[in-house]
Amino acid sequence: MINGVAKDIIKLFNVNKFVETGIHHGETLGAVVDWFSELYEDFKGKDTSERYTIYEVDSVKEYCDTASEKYAKDNKNIIIANDSSEIFLNRLIDENTLNDNDNCMFYLNMHHCDYWPLRDEMKEILKLERAIILIDKFYVPGKPFDYDTYQESRLDLNYIRDLISGRSHEIYYTAIGNRDNRGMAIIFVGYEENSTTDTLKGLPLIKENFEDGTLSLLGKSGRVLLMGIGKHKIR
Repeated sequence: MINGVAKDIIKLFNVNKFVETGIHHGETLGAVVDWFSELYEDFKGKDTSERYTIYEVDSVKEYCDTASEKYAKDNKNIIIANDSSEIFLNRLIDENTLNDNDNCMFYLNMHHCDYWPLRDEMKEILKLERAIILIDKFYVPGKPFDYDTYQESRLDLNYIRDLISGRSHEIYYTAIGNRDNRGMAIIFVGYEENSTTDTLKGLPLIKENFEDGTLSLLGKSGRVLLMGIGKHKIR
């Protein structure tokens, strides 16, 4: 289930294209449909120009069929695909369905299969000059949140560092877990970093600097405070 802070980020950065990999029971889709309906009047089936669109992909046909019946039946601005997530992203980006004229957010949540497509998904997304990438079940330093592991590797910054090195100098984490007590990472690619931090100020987020590993809290967490917050080096 997506962390509620994503709604604030969608609003602050005028996100008009949302892509989720991994539908599962459709809870995140339901939340984002509500957010887009609240924020964008044209999303609610009135505008078919695809200006505001939600894209969903899952390799499990049952999940796609259920989500299509519940959400996409009466709204042409919700696109649901039964496909491999990295192939679907490749098609969206290479065919220019998603491009740098859009404000795109990607929620990567396809972690429940034997093969994790996360790194391959990110390689496709990073073809864009600008994107906001959210990764579910991510390890958050100093927080007791649940996170995923894959082939004995923890889902943390080191798992994706080589992919985003040079494209960003910082990563953000949620300071409050989602309803399942899981953490989430947020990566801004192609956005001016000082301006991004200023825009996010006050949200319950933790920023980690790649260069020296320092952590700083942007807003009040509301729960367990970051251990050693201030200039806390984790490496």
